Amino acid sequence: MLFINADSDFLGSGYGISQSSRLSSSVSAMRVLNTGSDVEEAVADALLLGDMRSKKKPARRRYETYGMYSDDDANSDASSACSERSYSSRNGSIPTYMRQTEDVAEVLNRCASSNWSERKEGLMGLQSLLKNQRTLSRVELKRLCEIFTRMFADPHSKVFSMFLETLVDFIHVHKEDLQDWLFVLLTQLLKKMGADLLGSVQAKVQKALDVTRESFPHDLQFNILMRFTVDQTQTPNLKVGTNTDHMFSNTTVKVAILKYIETLALQMDAPDFVNSSETRLAVSRIITWTTEPKSSDVRKAAQAVLISLFQLNTPEFTMLLGALPKTFQDGATKLLQNHLRNSGNTAQAPTGSPL
Repeated sequence: MLFINADSDFLGSGYGISQSSRLSSSVSAMRVLNTGSDVEEAVADALLLGDMRSKKKPARRRYETYGMYSDDDANSDASSACSERSYSSRNGSIPTYMRQTEDVAEVLNRCASSNWSERKEGLMGLQSLLKNQRTLSRVELKRLCEIFTRMFADPHSKVFSMFLETLVDFIHVHKEDLQDWLFVLLTQLLKKMGADLLGSVQAKVQKALDVTRESFPHDLQFNILMRFTVDQTQTPNLKVGTNTDHMFSNTTVKVAILKYIETLALQMDAPDFVNSSETRLAVSRIITWTTEPKSSDVRKAAQAVLISLFQLNTPEFTMLLGALPKTFQDGATKLLQNHLRNSGNTAQAPTGSPL
């Protein structure tokens, strides 16, 4: 055991009487310590604390940047000060409230603000939380899903662009908790494929779609897409409206839906395809799109979907076609027979099938 006097020459004569008096408030005159690292740590802590108290810091507004002064008062300990400086150097100049990763409520309030700059700041804070793997509670998730549902229609381009980036992080962290919100997520992203967006923003929409396809159960996505295709209030109709831009937008959305289904089918397992009434209705609609007179892109995309579903689960898809009215059977059969003939794989069709 070693006894250390705070006023001894061990601390060095250069600090003076006033400095020693400050140290004595933090280190008792006679402190019993273990030899070695304990001694060094105690002296270092006392010196840092005395140095911090010797500096006067001006008052700071609540939302000044990380590079400014700490919220801690003069009695903050040295380890807190060091950790704050380390955090600042890593994150640069970001609003101070973002340091409080526990304060999710403030981040959500900003995301829901009517002021676009506050919404953007809120998204920045949320990105910081998500990148640090800060998971949200059930209540927080519910509120954020409500906010994000509105953000799909955010009028400010900068906010919407950052929203798409944040959405990808959100899916990565909380994909296991978002299945109830998947219908909104998937259908809203598909609708955005028909919006008049900058190329860079359009690419972010596509990335969000790709991440969605990779993150959620394929059978759940397929069922949602079948429902979305059948829903007259959701699916764009090429024959409605006379405005050229409106019709192009609808065409783009329809092609986006079909291409998403085709890509998903290539990743699905055969049992994921279920011959349900909703699937039959959706396939019937897709068959009609194979003869869409106004868009060759829609025709090609619809044909590709039918072929991919046939290849995914040939027996089940063949049974599905057999349950459809003859006009639909004839249209699909002709298409699939041509495909089998061109691919040289006529043996793929089951015996007794309409193919």
